[in-house]
Amino acid sequence: MVADFCFGCVEALVRYFNGFAYAYIAIYGRSFIASAKAAWELFRRSGLDRVVNDDVISGTLFLTYLLVACLCGGMGAFWVYQQDSAESDWFYGAALPCAIIGFIMGVVTLDTVAGAVTTLFVCFGEEPEKLYAHFPDLGTGRNISNHVAFEEA
Repeated sequence: MVADFCFGCVEALVRYFNGFAYAYIAIYGRSFIASAKAAWELFRRSGLDRVVNDDVISGTLFLTYLLVACLCGGMGAFWVYQQDSAESDWFYGAALPCAIIGFIMGVVTLDTVAGAVTTLFVCFGEEPEKLYAHFPDLGTGRNISNHVAFEEA
């Protein structure tokens, strides 16, 4: 009973505080609460909640952020090592700050990709027939993860 109450509270918060509301605000210019309600109803009505549940872009982007951080940290450490090979504090002096800066650069740069994907979800939610034309398996109730390849034109 307590778990049902907690899950109900979490569901209510997710309805109003979702990232798709920001895309809805950008597209239609409504207030945040109205956009959050409209985005939630849009996904429930159009059946795109299955697609959103299979969204792998956030995990992929996070791994890309980490890759950029590792590359920047490695380049910073290599540069310091080449400059002064006797330096014993190269990790904290160069690699860690370069990795942090690289992570921040990756987040700032690649968040536009996440925003574009969110906007595409909202736009396809408004006109799901265009999505179903490209992915007919979604219209039959099958999961998008079962869709193996994109059709090449």
